[in-house]
Amino acid sequence: MVILQGFDLALRDFEARGIQLELIVGDTGSTDPRTLRLMDNQHPGLTFVRDLKYHFSRNNNQLFGLVKYATTLFLNNDVLIGREPLALARAYDVHREAAEIVSAVLDFPDGNTQHRGVEFLRSPEHFGLPFHPGARDPRQHNIGAESESSAVTGAFLMVDSALL
Repeated sequence: MVILQGFDLALRDFEARGIQLELIVGDTGSTDPRTLRLMDNQHPGLTFVRDLKYHFSRNNNQLFGLVKYATTLFLNNDVLIGREPLALARAYDVHREAAEIVSAVLDFPDGNTQHRGVEFLRSPEHFGLPFHPGARDPRQHNIGAESESSAVTGAFLMVDSALL
């Protein structure tokens, strides 16, 4: 399966650097047979927690209780890393260097942008309301490029475990 091949590549890359990697993926009710087969199989470094009831904060807190390492990557179960598996290693490198929160730009399957950060409106009548700049626009980013935003998606969110 492509997803596992991508994860295996990332896992080998981390191991070659002497870094332990584990993905803990929370599932809130997947029904796709391919996803269910993936979750049914044991895979080194990959843990699935099934049957979560959707509530973003509660699920993340529950999953965080299983974390064993100094860096945590929150990753939604609908984020596919198979096409660019070394993105995990690049995100980790950026995180370790800058000691920041690292997230990812998420694209829809058609190539349009789903999420590349959150900004806040500044006009007096809508001051502070969040919006997603560039959402649904054609891709305007390069894989591996860095950018800043006021907030990021929790669908792919890497932080120091000690901060949580």
